[in-house]
Amino acid sequence: HNISVSQKILIGCRNDLWVFDTGNSRILHFNENSTTPDVSLGQVDLTTVGAKSPATASSLRNPFGGTLSSDCSEFWVADSGNQRILHFSAPFTTGMNATFQIGNASLPAGPSSFNKPTNALFDPKSNRVYVCDMWGHRVIGGRIYNTTLKSPSN
Repeated sequence: HNISVSQKILIGCRNDLWVFDTGNSRILHFNENSTTPDVSLGQVDLTTVGAKSPATASSLRNPFGGTLSSDCSEFWVADSGNQRILHFSAPFTTGMNATFQIGNASLPAGPSSFNKPTNALFDPKSNRVYVCDMWGHRVIGGRIYNTTLKSPSN
């Protein structure tokens, strides 16, 4: 399948490329100088597209943005359609489960829930995650404790 409504591109640690294929509910990884993806986060294989319902630890729905850690061992993803932030740990493989998630689609926007998160940034020095919460009309940040986002005052 072709890339649909790409929202973001990241360069990895080996000059590799991560493409947020938002319209197909996946993130594709391309090795340097390759035009064929070798990993698809959010899908069970490289050819499946579309969002799963209900959400699972390995599925994405319209991923808008995210960030890789400086050593590319951690990947933070704004899973916009599922109102959550997912954390993946290397090695990254097609169909892998997220290490943990922050946010819950069944809760109103609060310290650990979101309303259309569009980007996530992790600051390893402060152990904080910052999230652009589009329809929550805010940028929220908090420390990570035992895979739980605490409020900005912590």
